[in-house]
Amino acid sequence: MATLKTETLDDALGFSAGTAVGTHPGLVVVHAGGQPQHLVLPFPKGERAMELGRDELAAAAIPDGRVSRRHVRIELDGERWIVRDLGSRNGTFVGGRQVQSARNLSECVVRIGHTVMLPVGDRRPYESRPLVVDARAVMGSSLQMLRERVALIARSGANLLVLGESGAGKELCAEAFHAASAPGPSRPFVAVNCATIQKELAERILFGARRGAYTGAVTDTVGLVQAADGGTLFLDEVAELDPGVQAKLLRVLETKRVTPLGAVHPIEVDVRVCAATHKDLRVEVTEGRFRGDLYFRIGRPEVRLPPLRERSEEIPWLIERALASVGEDAAKVTAGAGFVEACMLRPWPGNVRELLAEVKIAALSATAARRASLLAEDLDEEAGRALVPVDAPEADARLDTPAPEPDAIEAALRAEQGNVARAAARLGVTRGRVRRFIERQGLDVRALRSG
Repeated sequence: MATLKTETLDDALGFSAGTAVGTHPGLVVVHAGGQPQHLVLPFPKGERAMELGRDELAAAAIPDGRVSRRHVRIELDGERWIVRDLGSRNGTFVGGRQVQSARNLSECVVRIGHTVMLPVGDRRPYESRPLVVDARAVMGSSLQMLRERVALIARSGANLLVLGESGAGKELCAEAFHAASAPGPSRPFVAVNCATIQKELAERILFGARRGAYTGAVTDTVGLVQAADGGTLFLDEVAELDPGVQAKLLRVLETKRVTPLGAVHPIEVDVRVCAATHKDLRVEVTEGRFRGDLYFRIGRPEVRLPPLRERSEEIPWLIERALASVGEDAAKVTAGAGFVEACMLRPWPGNVRELLAEVKIAALSATAARRASLLAEDLDEEAGRALVPVDAPEADARLDTPAPEPDAIEAALRAEQGNVARAAARLGVTRGRVRRFIERQGLDVRALRSG
């Protein structure tokens, strides 16, 4: 791999993971020896730089034969990082690119040998809250702090609003809220995705109905609100509720009574509500799509669930979890450091759900190729990429470029071993144009990669 010069690397990498605190710097080793890790290496006391090599890793119980004795120097300069290779045998990689020196970086992913690590300006959260892996979730320090706040809110008796992207783990957050507010196995937890309820059915599903309330109602139906009596009702994507249903839900929360369709007398219920949405409910209120009075019932207090790209130390463990869940043959595949690095460098707009699905596909592909270790090339080119309208004029100024000849596109794809993004850059066109060419011609991009 070609080495990039210092002056061009800053623009090429484009890191935006936040500024470093800088008071207690360190390195968090997240993958080594073919296994996920959570090991914090502090900088020497009083120092803002650290040299790392084979002996330092061995002292931390990480043997890595591909790391040189003096491999890399990592320095925190103010609130920015400087990473300098010390003439290592196998190179230093920052953001997936081999470098001699890289400076003026915010938080980044560094790979030396088979070891992947994160320089962090403040190592204390990683030390005080070591990563937790249980049957349901992988939780780094930020998720653990969030869970602690959720538990405090639950014990206060308040309802809770969880803001977060799709696939980030909002239901697990709601379950934590339920566990802290309604301890005991007999307390019900009822989850409903409001976006999947048809408008005509929402009222009867949530509030129930009496026999004869509508055509076909031959028995009484218990609504989800009543089913959650004594426990927690989790309303996922609550912003999608019909305004009429919002009004009735507000009445239930104010009176602690629910009146099923066709009923004369209300039924008392004791329900805690945990709502979740990927939208800004305050904007929805100001634009008239969500009731303001209901917002103040369920919208405060709120917590923001950080997306996976802000919890990158969890990614190696999630990869391992995905590999353990595939078929018996594919389960024997391990994740190489390059594959882990590639996953950590992508924004994953679909969060944990998307990552798990893509890792399983990559594992099956590697198994079919009879390889025991996942390589960066096994991760699909579009997996985990930001959802950007690449064919919109404002998204890509290269749209006015004349369409290249089919032979030129195929040649670029072969030269870049099937990498769509690099082929598009070589041709000076959008990725969308290259993808459409692939679809029209029926090209096997994976064959180009292996060839």
